Amino acid sequence: MVQRHKDWMRQARHDLEFAMLAARESCFEWAAFAALQAAEKACKALNLFLGKMASAHEITLLLEGLPGGHQPPADLLKRAKSLEKHYMRARYPTMFPQGTPRDHYTHADSDQAIADAMAIMEFCQRALEQ
Repeated sequence: MVQRHKDWMRQARHDLEFAMLAARESCFEWAAFAALQAAEKACKALNLFLGKMASAHEITLLLEGLPGGHQPPADLLKRAKSLEKHYMRARYPTMFPQGTPRDHYTHADSDQAIADAMAIMEFCQRALEQ
């Protein structure tokens, strides 16, 4: 039986690596978006591992929908909500009164997004190892 959750988690790790690379290159908006993608894919990996089909793109829904015994702590849900803000904001100029996402994103924004993604990925990885 193919265990696709491993593929999802492997891609999540790659996305996180890209987020860190983008941050080092001062592409802070792309770092935040890649961090969001990493966390989403890690959540999908865990859902698949637990036998749930995961088609949502909202990290919060993916975490809240986990079966009993795998419920995330409240602080992780806060991190998920923070990351979700980057889904549109990091990519589209229309999300700002003027300028582009590149004009508005800072190193601190990308650092926080990466930290949030790492916390979510660690939670998912621990659950995968149980």
